[in-house]
Amino acid sequence: MSDEKTFPKRHEKWLPSGFQEAVESMDIEEIKSKIYECQAHSYEIDKAKDADEKLQQAKELVKELSAPYSDAQKTETAKAKYCFFVLEGRGVNITPD
Repeated sequence: MSDEKTFPKRHEKWLPSGFQEAVESMDIEEIKSKIYECQAHSYEIDKAKDADEKLQQAKELVKELSAPYSDAQKTETAKAKYCFFVLEGRGVNITPD
């Protein structure tokens, strides 16, 4: 691997022990096959997650309970953006220095 680029630490921490070395020793076709395998596993995980009724119920509950907060935040954001819009229309530079 090139010395000028490094793999992001936020992803590296999730790699199993020995994975990097194994991939480094693979040829291009083996790496492509590994990508397919990983994506297939990811697809299966997503399907299982979507089929998890308990998880879906929990998500709905969180969505329901957080709705007033989300709506209030969206309202405040829209109000601030409109104020910026009006200021900009009046010729005020809204870009921070």
